[in-house]
Amino acid sequence: PRSTSVATRRCTDLVDAAEPHEAVSVCLKDAKAGNLAAEVLLGDLYARSFQWHDAIYWYEIAGNHGSPYAQLELAKIYANGHGVKQDRRK
Repeated sequence: PRSTSVATRRCTDLVDAAEPHEAVSVCLKDAKAGNLAAEVLLGDLYARSFQWHDAIYWYEIAGNHGSPYAQLELAKIYANGHGVKQDRRK
């Protein structure tokens, strides 16, 4: 995965400024290009807005790219059954 880009830093600034919709659009391009930080940020943004399927999608990608944080967040989603059938084994 690529390192943090200017767009990803801008995404983080938008998250901090409570502009989640704009943050998603800024981060999406970087995440699709394999930027790990952007993938995790998108997972967080979608989880915060209870869009569980999108959160799972980005946490799975980030987890597959080696993010322990994304793997933990994904495990929490499955353990609590957020948007998916509860599965404590995943």
